[in-house]
Amino acid sequence: ALIIAGTTLAFGLLLGWADRSGDTNKLELESLSFKQALLIGLAQTLALVPGTSRSGITMTALLALGYSRIAAAKFSFLLAIPAIALPGMLKTGELISGNQAVAWDVLLLGVLVSATVAFLTMGWFIKLISKMGMQPFVIYRIVLALVIFVSVS
Repeated sequence: ALIIAGTTLAFGLLLGWADRSGDTNKLELESLSFKQALLIGLAQTLALVPGTSRSGITMTALLALGYSRIAAAKFSFLLAIPAIALPGMLKTGELISGNQAVAWDVLLLGVLVSATVAFLTMGWFIKLISKMGMQPFVIYRIVLALVIFVSVS
């Protein structure tokens, strides 16, 4: 639990540092180079560390590279598509080849509702960070880290 609290705090502070330039960052996704995309992909591997968020570390990396908050959020959301879709396709294959009955209509409805809510949430999130930046999330991570530290002490 101390590792999770520590990494939650550390990556929250790192996001805060990267976001300080968020108001002045001007780069958009069209200028993303292969080398930068590779760096962002490598940064994503840090999400394997407990207390680290895949989307949070991706946005932190993009902000640190000089990209706008909106570009950082959009790219992070785009990177989530294969991370969600590929396991879903694998599970679908298992269900098709399995012996159990599957309520495909209910499953499809769940996928459609989930995708709709995710799309709406992305729009809301982009509006939020364009007005407030990442600071609410930085504060959240700091408070969460403190709560974890106190609860395990």
